Amino acid sequence: MTLVINEWYFSINLNLVTAFNFDVDVNLQIFQADMGETNTERFKERDTIDEQADQSSKNNILQAYREQLLDNLNEPGLNEALGAMPI
Repeated sequence: MTLVINEWYFSINLNLVTAFNFDVDVNLQIFQADMGETNTERFKERDTIDEQADQSSKNNILQAYREQLLDNLNEPGLNEALGAMPI
């Protein structure tokens, strides 16, 4: 499996406690030795992550990265191509 990151970033205003944007544009490719590339999924989206005054921006950003990667890896087409159970 190959993860090709075209864009993967967040934008936040540290002077205000409001929300931040998390932009993703990645291709996940599955390869099999005998068949070559068997499946490719592209994910391009923007999530808006709301924050509260008592929350840590750093923790919210790390959580957003984690959740996005898990969402991508749990895509049904990729799991089918891998012959694996969802993460």
